[in-house]
Amino acid sequence: MTSLEARAIRHAPPTEPRMFFQLAFRLLHPSAVYMHNWSIDLLGEALGRCHRRETTRLIINMPPRSLKSLCASVAFPAWVLGVSPETKTMCISGHRGLATEHHEMARKLMQHGRYRALFPHVRATETPGRLALNQGGSRSAFTPTAAVTGRGADIVIIDDPQPADDAD
Repeated sequence: MTSLEARAIRHAPPTEPRMFFQLAFRLLHPSAVYMHNWSIDLLGEALGRCHRRETTRLIINMPPRSLKSLCASVAFPAWVLGVSPETKTMCISGHRGLATEHHEMARKLMQHGRYRALFPHVRATETPGRLALNQGGSRSAFTPTAAVTGRGADIVIIDDPQPADDAD
């Protein structure tokens, strides 16, 4: 990342995560080529409205392999913790393997030197399935069958809650 890119992301409005999505992709998949699409901008704008509490319920319907999980379940919670470290985020994925994969990717992203340069105040402590910040924010990973009752969150993300065969 060039210093110009870092300055652009650092000075981007804290209500717009879309620029951060591109950076997250490059940090998590350094050998892959990022192919930008207008849908990523639209997704970033929609998730930004959720962060600002202008939208309280959002359903994202995008084709498979279009980066919706990377953006919504991995990069968005990491960005939220960077700009609002007091925010509690709960990420619910259809099965334990997916929940763990998304959680590990978010942890890897948040531990990356470039993320830490953008958000130096973010220092997460980790327990199984949870990243917690001193400022009170967190990212928790669950499955639909996990006991989420009584666990509050400011933002709840439900990603692929059921197998594709069951959706039919």
